[in-house]
Amino acid sequence: MDTTEHRIKTGTIYQRMDKAFNSGAKVAINIGGTGSGKTEDTMRYLLKEAMREDLKGEVITVTSESYPHLSVGVIRILKNICEPLGFWGKENWNKSMSIWTSPTGNIIEFLS
Repeated sequence: MDTTEHRIKTGTIYQRMDKAFNSGAKVAINIGGTGSGKTEDTMRYLLKEAMREDLKGEVITVTSESYPHLSVGVIRILKNICEPLGFWGKENWNKSMSIWTSPTGNIIEFLS
């Protein structure tokens, strides 16, 4: 497992989600216009959670109205974040199951 620390750029939504969940919130509602970074920051936050070593066996589920919507949206965003970090390959992405597995063993699954 690669324990190297990686830095990724985050925005306001990421910071708000981190603050909300660290204070015990169970739900975070992100409001903003098209192109405001809601989806990108949400995926960065979920990636950070999936990479946590103290959450063994964690399953994070991302849902959408259809698989094509997932594919051109959140899956593409996750790939664009993970690929430069070396976390997008056969050992991480199961295309037939739409499951991404972190080096810590936690998963993000995509369902429609």
